[in-house]
Amino acid sequence: MFFSLPLLSISCLLPLMMLVVGLRWKTAIPARNAKFSYRTTLACKSEETWAFAHRCFAARCRRQGGILLIASLVLLFASFVVAPTWSSVMTMALVCLQALSVLLLILPVENAIYHHFGGSSSDGTHTAC
Repeated sequence: MFFSLPLLSISCLLPLMMLVVGLRWKTAIPARNAKFSYRTTLACKSEETWAFAHRCFAARCRRQGGILLIASLVLLFASFVVAPTWSSVMTMALVCLQALSVLLLILPVENAIYHHFGGSSSDGTHTAC
């Protein structure tokens, strides 16, 4: 069985970073002037939206990062066993799918902010993250 530690580390880097960000922002929301934070028009409207956006993003990062990490490990080991000559191609495809999933993470967070702070929900219910 062919095993490549660099391929394994590259394919697990993004999910691990998502888990770290999700765990860090669960307890400590970054300041408004922080270099690394969740900055969108809706998130920057007030302190309340800022805190909600970071809590929501952190929760989704933890969940999605865990799922991506498990899926990455399973797919990577499967590619080594089934088709070791294609493992580098599979790893690059996996990394591209992970990056796409991070970009698509923004949409549900923005939707939750919109509905929580004056969106179409008029009965006072909150959108859970």
